[in-house]
Amino acid sequence: MSKRNELAALRRQCFQADLLSSDTFLTIRNYVNAIDQKIIETFQDHLKKINGKVTLVALGGYGRLELCPHSDIDLLILYEGNQNDEPIARLVRALWDMGFPLGCVVRSLAECKRILGEDLATDTALLDARYLTGNKFLFRQFLHKVIGPFFERKRLWFVNEMNAALRDAIYDEASPYFVEPHLKSGICTLRDCQRVVWGTRVYEKKYFIQEQQFSLIFDHRNRAKFLNAYQALLKLRCALHIVSDRRLDILEFSQQQPVAEFLNVASNDAGLLMEFFFKTVFDIKQLLKIYIEKQNIPRSALKRFRWYFSSIAVGNNLKLLDGILTTTGSAPPSDENPCCWILRVYLLSIKYQAFPGTRLQNLIRSVSETISNVNLSNEVYRLFIELMSSRSAIGRVISNMYETGFLEVLLPELKSIKCKVEYDSYHEFTVDQHILYALSLVDDLHNDSNLQVRDIVNSLSGLFPLRMAVLLHDIGKSLDGDHAYSGALIATNIGDRLGIEETLRDQIAFLIRHHLDLSQLAFQREPEEQTVAAFAEEIQNCFLLDQLYLLTIVDIRSVGRKTWTVWKSIQLKVTYERVRKYLENKSFCAAENQYETNIDLYGHLFVKLPHNKAIHVEAEVFTGFERLIIGGYDRSHFFEDIVGCLSSEGYNILSAQISTANDGRVLDIFSVEPDSVVKISSEQRIQNIIRKWESITNGACTSGQLIEERIRLYPEKPHRVSNEKESEIKIDNSISKRYSVIELRTPDRHGLLFRVAQCFTLCGVNIVSAKLSTRVAKAIDIFYVTGADGEKINPDSEVKIETDLLSLLSKEW
Repeated sequence: MSKRNELAALRRQCFQADLLSSDTFLTIRNYVNAIDQKIIETFQDHLKKINGKVTLVALGGYGRLELCPHSDIDLLILYEGNQNDEPIARLVRALWDMGFPLGCVVRSLAECKRILGEDLATDTALLDARYLTGNKFLFRQFLHKVIGPFFERKRLWFVNEMNAALRDAIYDEASPYFVEPHLKSGICTLRDCQRVVWGTRVYEKKYFIQEQQFSLIFDHRNRAKFLNAYQALLKLRCALHIVSDRRLDILEFSQQQPVAEFLNVASNDAGLLMEFFFKTVFDIKQLLKIYIEKQNIPRSALKRFRWYFSSIAVGNNLKLLDGILTTTGSAPPSDENPCCWILRVYLLSIKYQAFPGTRLQNLIRSVSETISNVNLSNEVYRLFIELMSSRSAIGRVISNMYETGFLEVLLPELKSIKCKVEYDSYHEFTVDQHILYALSLVDDLHNDSNLQVRDIVNSLSGLFPLRMAVLLHDIGKSLDGDHAYSGALIATNIGDRLGIEETLRDQIAFLIRHHLDLSQLAFQREPEEQTVAAFAEEIQNCFLLDQLYLLTIVDIRSVGRKTWTVWKSIQLKVTYERVRKYLENKSFCAAENQYETNIDLYGHLFVKLPHNKAIHVEAEVFTGFERLIIGGYDRSHFFEDIVGCLSSEGYNILSAQISTANDGRVLDIFSVEPDSVVKISSEQRIQNIIRKWESITNGACTSGQLIEERIRLYPEKPHRVSNEKESEIKIDNSISKRYSVIELRTPDRHGLLFRVAQCFTLCGVNIVSAKLSTRVAKAIDIFYVTGADGEKINPDSEVKIETDLLSLLSKEW
């Protein structure tokens, strides 16, 4: 067996799933010991003659016994006197040949002393220095003449640097709850745990890795909690390395299911794996706040002077300075209800747009753990309603109430969705963080770039119903079934408990029950009078519609970083205006014969056709999407060939309207998102589409071949695997007066619309319009269609269409 294969076998042997799960720290130490032995043997083989002048030192993660399977093995070759390059070069080559991913430096004591302080990453790597073999006296000199003196001299500076980095992690506006987290350098992950250890060691003057005993500052319970969280992250990182067989520190979608299976997570569920990760991150964030408070480096005289003379008293045992609230004396005061005191702290935070300091947050968390949510007083609920009714920004305050655990005291129902992951290929955040993010977006609506949104917000008498609906709109996701329906029932019970006035309570429940309806109408239905009228009758009044519109906006915006687009904004706005128009005067503002009139509107396109086999394409460019208007004369497979040309150009097709006149003129209008891979102008793409159409018409290629070529040149990245059904098809003849509606839910892939169009052609189905959406990897496509006779699909044909579509979608493309 080769040396590299021996190393691979060693990794597999050491990092077995059961060993990793039972004791991650021990598993890694056993691996490190085996690596130590191999490296020491190789050192002795190549540097035996100069052994007395050279010391081999482990650094970084290797030095502190946290070496993950494919992490770099950082080595320092420390020498004294004249350096002998050739034996050292032979050693390094030998280690490389064995497959070790080396990070190796050769330095003298003077050089080590000179580089300390230049870079924090180097400082921390040297702080974790561990003796391997060679001249022990030289290593002791390294510790006592280089490492010890530097960190003694820079002790407070180094601890402050660690604390500053931890504060950045705690208060970073970016979320640590992204669905593809970085296990090593992400917010509140391994690097921040290591900063706690480094900061504690240096603060306690334990500058050498051999001095393992240090307090970590936490009490016994939180120390155990910290070590468990640290170990959990190391376990995930090791598992990811083993499963991917490489150094990979981002837990990508494609790796989450294999990691879940490797670690034997319940039901091998990647969603549960990610919930476990996010709960770990949540715990670390709270522990970092405790650490920052406990790591109390005395303030400078100037800071103490400013705090004493410049801070102002703003409440019972509360002071304010530089936008930070802190507590003095005993808190909460013995004569005040703890819940009321905490709520008044947060009301002051809103009033002064200040923020509770770390010590105050830790105090609130500690107090919250002692409060029973049984029989909370009416005054507590009154203060909470006052807070949620504020016209000022409250999103940051509500997030802090959640992180301290106090919001769960008031609303224990939130515990059921804590760190809950929706493994549906759409949501980028956990359910609870999505809700908190959505609530923060409500604060910004009065400054929205859309004047209509600003006007609606300013017209509302208060924000309480909207905020409560946002806070509770996904509370039903802890239960099986329709989460909107379940959420409305839960919200009603909460409203009764809080003593919310009946009319407001019913408004909140109504908004939650229907919080998906407006987006479904906008993105999955055509605006026919029957559809709009039915929706308007359900909503009943413009007041509820306005709030539902705002709820829908913040809900979509807070799903992920790219879920809100100009296209969605326009579609939602148009739909809202149509429903509002109907509510105001019971009239419909869209032409019922929209598709037939399109040809007349764009009749000039046909004048530009050089012959009846050609097409003419024009583009209307908007921010974030384009509208392509394509004119030509009907022939067999016209629509699927057009789709093939567009898909092969990398367009993401959002919607399509197909119009065919009696004289054979065809007008197809596509709303598309431009290709994000190949960056060329819209004009160049149009030329490519026309050129490809001519090749298809002349028999030089087929549209299917164009798509296959696209997939070959630009293969798609793997997406998160959803727990939903693979493919689902529904055919409904009741939604539209004139057309059958086919709803298709299936894993997305390039050329999906082209394949579906092919299948429809074979089944004698004519597409009139299509609304297409992709949620990361799940396509949700709606088709308005007729049979070959121009009428709705015959019920007898539905089974064949559904069978053929499912057969098509089950095949490998």
